[in-house]
Amino acid sequence: MSRYSGRLPTTYDEAEAALLGKQVRTVLNNTRASRQRDGSIEIQYHGNTIATFHADGTREFTTCGWNTVSTRERLNAMLIRDRIAFVQRDHVGHIEISTVEPERIRRHADTLVLGPSGSIDQITNSRES
Repeated sequence: MSRYSGRLPTTYDEAEAALLGKQVRTVLNNTRASRQRDGSIEIQYHGNTIATFHADGTREFTTCGWNTVSTRERLNAMLIRDRIAFVQRDHVGHIEISTVEPERIRRHADTLVLGPSGSIDQITNSRES
């Protein structure tokens, strides 16, 4: 469990609440929530958008190429309910999906898109073309 669990949003409604009616608000050290023109809410860490929450329930998560412990902690705190985690194995970033214990599906990737129902719409590695 991430030390940031419960301190970062996991849904659009939670992201909306984190803004406290503002356009931009610091939610953790070096981590800001900001409302975009299209109504989506971005979570930015050190100026990089690591998560986007859309009003329709779609959620996007990415390391932005920064596969660091602190970036993964923030992403994992926002994915705690989905049983999905950004992990590192043998110095390579992966997205790990917990299925029926103890099985796990692991993909070499740094970007994840979840649909409104929580289904996995896309898993990609931005460094591969």
